[in-house]
Amino acid sequence: MTTSSSDLLVKVLGFSALLTHGDTLVLDRWRWLCRRLPKTANGETLIDIGCGNGAFATGASLRGYAALGLTWSEEDRAKAIRRSKLCGAPSTTFELCDVRRLADRSDLIGTMDVAICMENIEHVLDDFKLLCDIAQVLKPGGRLLLTTPYLMYRKPVGMFGGVIPLPCFSNSAVVPV
Repeated sequence: MTTSSSDLLVKVLGFSALLTHGDTLVLDRWRWLCRRLPKTANGETLIDIGCGNGAFATGASLRGYAALGLTWSEEDRAKAIRRSKLCGAPSTTFELCDVRRLADRSDLIGTMDVAICMENIEHVLDDFKLLCDIAQVLKPGGRLLLTTPYLMYRKPVGMFGGVIPLPCFSNSAVVPV
């Protein structure tokens, strides 16, 4: 097992390191999510569509959910597993899954109480299909918590009035599948 500086931060600071290291807006999204995701002692199931480093699935697990994080990246999956263990979130699992093929996962149909899809749907060309697939994964009465960038969003402004540079993608960086 390789240990990165990020893993060291998680080991020292715990779960909060997942929210504050890297993308500066993760903490803001987590606060939004917590207002809508009550703590539970009933072991409700939660799926994190496009879980990245696993921060939200790990956090949900710490709030009492049996959480499943899906990612297309083996590297992200390995990081998420390591960091979830460091945070003491044993009811979190992470699997490889291209969410464009979520419908192929018949084992997930009707099994989840909550689905979260945080800043991912904008990366999927057929977003309507993804929403339909997520609906299939939810139990009757289940909830979808979804965030996506907003067209009228204003970029965060730095201390001296300058725009904080955020990563972006050009058309040349997009590869057809």
